[in-house]
Amino acid sequence: FLIADGVRLSLLKPTGGINFLVHVAGAVAGLLLGLREVLRKPTRRKLDVFWIVPGLSAALSLTRYDEPPAGTNTQAFKDQQALIAAALHGKPVPSLDQFTLELFGAEPKGAQDISLAQLRYFGETGKHAPGYLLCADPVTIEFGRDTLKIQTTHERSVPLAQAQKTLRMLNEHFKDQGVVFEYTTTAHWYVHLSHPIDATTPSPTECQHQSLAACMPQGKDAGQMRAWLNDIQMLMHQNHLTTKPITSDLATWNSIWFWGGGDLPISYQPRIDKVYTDEPWIKGLAVLAGVPVVPLSVPLELTETAEGIHSVLVYDHRFADLQSFPEGTA
Repeated sequence: FLIADGVRLSLLKPTGGINFLVHVAGAVAGLLLGLREVLRKPTRRKLDVFWIVPGLSAALSLTRYDEPPAGTNTQAFKDQQALIAAALHGKPVPSLDQFTLELFGAEPKGAQDISLAQLRYFGETGKHAPGYLLCADPVTIEFGRDTLKIQTTHERSVPLAQAQKTLRMLNEHFKDQGVVFEYTTTAHWYVHLSHPIDATTPSPTECQHQSLAACMPQGKDAGQMRAWLNDIQMLMHQNHLTTKPITSDLATWNSIWFWGGGDLPISYQPRIDKVYTDEPWIKGLAVLAGVPVVPLSVPLELTETAEGIHSVLVYDHRFADLQSFPEGTA
């Protein structure tokens, strides 16, 4: 928490130590410039800024380990543990998605999960998806002995022609199972089901460095979802669709990851007055909750309290690929 003359900046999921400062120096500089403007004002009002950087270092998942996973900066791991313990005062660590939903006071429908798939689809299309919806994103899966690493893809790593061929192949294969695939961008795919499925998986971000058991589908219909995943991986391999991407710094796309099922919230009581983001599911959530949304390209205004803006969410996904840093990286 950065507290400076009435402005509190709540920084969630940092990567720890100098690594984080190096990679987000530009964003921090922008925020500090805004703070300087606030400090110049004779009238000081408190503004809460929640700055969330998903996927930056898997700090939340690291809290489940007694020792840092292989390849993780040891000192950064200790710094993260100390930071999280101090910030949460020993309380259980929520998932990043759950924390974000709580900022909007999103009320689930009974015992159902809140559908991040529906929220993202609405944020991208402005429409509610027909049927039961899951995200079905192209990913790279690397299986370790005890852990699973999932890397989401970029649009440039899934060429349009390859995406179209894969879409036709999947819809042909699953046409008699009440399963229809669609993509809004070549990196964001969905599957429409004819009926709800009792199977859940974590989002790709939440799966970083988790155990295999923690990431595999859970629920009464988990076996069905695992069968779909196996079929898809086999089809992609047989049709030579796990090709190398255009640029060498991007991983090979070798599977699809189902996640984000559930229902839309039944009500919202947002603690946020304004949202800066380009993330589709956050945009969908904000619009449905009646909270103004502006793109990240718009400079963050830290002097808006006179206009009734007292709490701002900055959901910045631009550093989401900086999953972890090896020992000694700066």
